[in-house]
Amino acid sequence: MVDFRMTKNYQVKMTCAEQHLKNSFILVGILLVFEGLAFLIFPYSTAKLLLLSALETKQAEQFARVAGLAIVVIGYYYCVAGYFTLIGYFRASIIGRLFILPIISAMVYFYSIEVPFLIFGIQDFLSALWSYACLMVYDAEQQKLQC
Repeated sequence: MVDFRMTKNYQVKMTCAEQHLKNSFILVGILLVFEGLAFLIFPYSTAKLLLLSALETKQAEQFARVAGLAIVVIGYYYCVAGYFTLIGYFRASIIGRLFILPIISAMVYFYSIEVPFLIFGIQDFLSALWSYACLMVYDAEQQKLQC
């Protein structure tokens, strides 16, 4: 005979773990949307705020705006993935996001890109660790439910 209280308990924990996982992606998505909008709408102020070199040419401004638009779209993808609990997307993106900081660090060292770009790498690395921790809790709860 199945103890429904125990099953219900596991279901509540799984739902809680799933909700934390979803929230981690939705919040990262919202953060990316705001960062992208800042570059899209206020490229000069955003570059100055992030301690990046001044956007001295029209081409640099246009590039910042296009990059901002791309960041908005990526943020939107994260929000949608979080809303619909796209576990495969979560797994794939966490792996990629964990490599952003080492890649940016290498680019700073080898290609002389600006050191403040490390801010993006650190932010993405820490949010990826948070999402990874949420995913591990979610996976553990899924294992308990299958037993």
